[in-house]
Amino acid sequence: MRQWKWLALRLIISGLFGVTIAWLALLAGLHTARSSVLTFPQQITRHDLSRINQAITAYRQMKHTLPRSLGELESRTGNSLRLEDGWGHPFVYIVVGSRYQVISYGRDGKPGGTGLDTDLTSDNINPPGAELTLHQFLTLPETQGMVMTACLSGVLAGLLCLVTLRPKTLTGPSILALAVQLLVTLMAAAFVATVITALHVPSGH
Repeated sequence: MRQWKWLALRLIISGLFGVTIAWLALLAGLHTARSSVLTFPQQITRHDLSRINQAITAYRQMKHTLPRSLGELESRTGNSLRLEDGWGHPFVYIVVGSRYQVISYGRDGKPGGTGLDTDLTSDNINPPGAELTLHQFLTLPETQGMVMTACLSGVLAGLLCLVTLRPKTLTGPSILALAVQLLVTLMAAAFVATVITALHVPSGH
C-alpha cells in the first residue's frame, strides 16, 4: 500500500511539473506569435485605414463634401489606395451626414469579435482587445506547431521529473536537496521549452 502511495505522489508532482512547463511554453509562444506574420494583416489594415483617412480629409478640403464611395475617393484624388483590408475583405464605408466611418471587420469578416477578429475602424484603429487571444493561438492551424511543441515539452519534463523522484528523496533531509534540484530543472526545462516553442513561430513561408 505504501508503494502505491509513493507512486501516486510521484505522479501528482510530475504531472504538476509537466503542466507548469507546458503552460510557461504556451504563454511564451503566445507572446512570440503576437509579433509574428499572424498579425501582419492587422498591421496592414491599420496602415491602410490611416491612408484612407488622410485621403478623405484631403478630398473634403478640396470638394467640401465627402466622397460617395471609396472608389470615387481613389479616382478623384489620384491616390492609389488599397480598398481591401489585410485579410482581403473590402473596407465598409459608411456616411451619415457630415460624419463617415471606414470599417474592417477583422479576420473573420463579421461585425464584432475579439483578437484578430476585432473590428478596426477609421476612428479607432487600435481598439482594446485586438491582440491575438489565447484561444486563437491554441486553435489556429498556423500555430499548431508551437502548441504541440509546448505540450510535448511538458510531457517530457513530467517524465524527467518522474524519473528524478524516488521514495528515498521524498523523506528526511533529501527533500531539501530534491526541492533545489526540481527548481533548477524547472528553470532549465522552462527555458529550453520556451526557446524550442518560439522556433516554431509561423514565418509565412
